This record gives sequence, structure tokens and C-alpha cells, in this order.
Amino acid sequence: MPVAFIETEDSMKWVGDGYSQKVWSQALKINDLVKFDATRGEVPSESDDFSAVVITGSHYNISDQLPWMETLYEYIRLCASRPKVRVVAVCFGCQAVATALGGRVTPNPYGRFRVTREVLSVDNA
Repeated sequence: MPVAFIETEDSMKWVGDGYSQKVWSQALKINDLVKFDATRGEVPSESDDFSAVVITGSHYNISDQLPWMETLYEYIRLCASRPKVRVVAVCFGCQAVATALGGRVTPNPYGRFRVTREVLSVDNA
């Protein structure tokens, strides 16, 4: 079954040659990634049948509140309602999943981009 690949980056520096999709295809050992460009409002339709969804990182932040983000949130909520669909999200993708499902995303206290391991706590509300 194919996997939906939702690209949330639109900078040609990062997506111009399909690099991100290639990396994910190799990492997941999946050749059947179907690409959607979230920044253009593209997400799978409700009737599409994917076994998993990858939501990429981006130079954007949730606080940017761009119009295309709501379409992405709606699709994430659809995925959450389908227990057999697995979602893998990275960086911005994690922010989007948290926001779509009612979580709160706050600014990085360091004020700059960091690549590190983080310890998270989850409050059951």
C-alpha cells in the first residue's frame, strides 16, 4: 500500500531536487511514496487509502499561521480518526500534529534552530 508524503517545505534550497522525498524513501525502504505539496494546499483526499503518512519539516513555524496550514490540520485530524493509518512527522510536522490535535506549541526558549534530543512531558487533559 502506498505512503503519503506531505511536503511542508517550499524553499527550492531544500526541495528543488526531491532530496527530502529520496531520503524518506530510502529510510523507510519504500518506493511507493505519493507526494503532496501542503504549501499549495495539497493533501490526500478523504477517499485516498494510505497505510502511512510522512509529514516533513519546514522553515515555517506553526506561529506563521499560513492559510494552507488549516488544510493540513484537517487532514491530520482525519488520519487520527483512522487507527490503522500511521503518521511520521518531523520538526514542523510535529508542530502541525500537536496543533491539529489540540496541543500547544511554544517558541523555542533558545531562540534559534537546534538539532538535539528533547525531553517532552505530556499532560492528559
